[in-house]
Amino acid sequence: MRSFTLLALLSILGVFCALSRADDQTTNPLKDNSPNCSCYIINGGNDTAYFKYHRFWDFRSLTPDHLTSDAWNADWSIQSWNTSASSDAPLQRINLVENVGILTSDDSNITALTLNTFRNNSHTQFTAEIQSIQQNIKHASIRFHARVIGRNGSEASKGACAGLFTFADDDNESDIEILTQDPMGTIRYTNQPSLSASGNEIPQSSITSTQLPPVSIFHTHRIDWLAHATHWFLDASLVASSMYSVPRKPSGIFMNLWGDGGVWTGEMAQGGSAVLVVEWVEAVFNTSGPVAGRAEGCEVVCRVDGVREVGWPEVVKTGRSVNHGFKRGMGRERGSSQGRSGKLNSND
Repeated sequence: MRSFTLLALLSILGVFCALSRADDQTTNPLKDNSPNCSCYIINGGNDTAYFKYHRFWDFRSLTPDHLTSDAWNADWSIQSWNTSASSDAPLQRINLVENVGILTSDDSNITALTLNTFRNNSHTQFTAEIQSIQQNIKHASIRFHARVIGRNGSEASKGACAGLFTFADDDNESDIEILTQDPMGTIRYTNQPSLSASGNEIPQSSITSTQLPPVSIFHTHRIDWLAHATHWFLDASLVASSMYSVPRKPSGIFMNLWGDGGVWTGEMAQGGSAVLVVEWVEAVFNTSGPVAGRAEGCEVVCRVDGVREVGWPEVVKTGRSVNHGFKRGMGRERGSSQGRSGKLNSND
C-alpha cells in the first residue's frame, strides 16, 4: 500500500512538472528556457560555434485553439499564397491555412504540429507552409523533430516535398528536403541556387544522402548555418557539409509541404496525401540586429546538445565575460573549414 501511494505521488508530481514546463512555454514570450545562459555553444563536424539567442517551440502539448493564439501569431505565420500551373509545374499550388493543424496521438495525449498536402482533382495540389515572424537570423543551428507520413499514419503518397529550411531569397536558402517519391531513407541537402541561369543543375549545390533511417519515423533534422559552411545532421550524426553558396543574408525559418506535378516532386495521384508532423523546433542563432533577451558578452556558456531534456539548455562553464563578436549578430566559430588554425574566426 505504501509503495502504491509513493508511485501515485511520483506520477502526480511528474504530471505537475510536465504541465509546469508546458505553461512555461506558453507564458514565456521568447520561448527560451534558459534565462541564466548568456550564450550557447554547439559542436558539430569540425566546427565549434557560439550563438547568442535560444528558442524552443514545443508542439507536444498544444491546446486546440493554439494556432489562433497570440503566442502562435507572435512567432509564426501560416501562408496562403498560390502559384499557377505551367509547363514545368502542371498542377496549380494552393497554400491553405487549414492545411496547418494539430494532431493528437491516438495512444497518448501528445500533440504535434502538422502540415498537410493533398490532391483531390486533376489540376490542383493543396499545400501548406509556415514561416517564422523573425526574419533577421544570421547564422544558426536549427533542429526540427519531425517525420513524413500519409493520412491516418499510412505511407505518404508519392508527389510531395517536405521542406525544413532557412530562406531570405532564391540565392540565400539552405534546405533539408524529403521527397515522397524517393526511397524511404533518402534526404536531400541543398544550398541554393541549385539551377544555373540557363536552367541547368549545379552539381555542387546539392547532396543526396541515401540508406538513412526511414523518414516516416521521428528524427531530429538539423541545419548548422555557419559563416563559411553549412552542415546537416540527422539525430546528431553529421550527414552532409557544403561550402557552396552558404547563405549571406538575414533569413527566417520555414517549414512546408508541397507538390506541383513537376519533375522535382513528381505528380501526386488524385486522392493522394502526405503529412509533415513536427513535435518541436529548437534554434540557437545570431542576428543582423538587436533582439530582446540577451546582454552582450558570454559569461555563462550553455549547451543544447547532450542535455537531460531537449529544449532545456545546461550550463557548461562560467567565468569572465568574453564578447564573442555578438554585437550586430557576428558570433564566432573555431576550426571552420577555412580557419583550421584554432583561432576564433568571425562568424559574419
